[in-house]
Amino acid sequence: MKLIKNFKINLRQGYIFRDLKKQKFDISEDLLSEKLNEIQKNIKPATVYDSFKPDVFRGYFDLGKSIAVSLFTVTLGKDVELLEKNEIIKSSLSDGLDVAKCFTIKLIEIEAEKEHCEIVEPLEIEPPKIFENYKILKSMDFSKIGVRFEYNKISPEYTKFFACNWLLRKKK
Repeated sequence: MKLIKNFKINLRQGYIFRDLKKQKFDISEDLLSEKLNEIQKNIKPATVYDSFKPDVFRGYFDLGKSIAVSLFTVTLGKDVELLEKNEIIKSSLSDGLDVAKCFTIKLIEIEAEKEHCEIVEPLEIEPPKIFENYKILKSMDFSKIGVRFEYNKISPEYTKFFACNWLLRKKK
């Protein structure tokens, strides 16, 4: 299990601005920049990831010709839950989760390349599927980054789980 806490992510202002425009939310780029600076101070991203033999996930999703599966979670921490709920926050935190996910994927890709593998696009996994699997819980301690699953609810709220298959790289 690998764990990284408080790594730096930068919210993508252009992406968030376009997302807000799609939602017909009117805001100037200068005001959005100020709001994003405030939000950025409250984001404490963390990730936990590990790779498993495909057997651990049989019956959960299509494994294809996978030789391994990496499971990872990303969270933005508890502090973001204290922010006032509005469209700017929602769009910004969604972007923050995406940036944290991309960071973790790059780390997994580095490991896969060492094994002459490539990874496929990650699938989002629902928390109950993770927390009912004893083999996963035995090797991954989500509490180290403050993630809990109690009463069928994930905490902190801005937390997501993903799995990505490893495939042998095709020889050229």
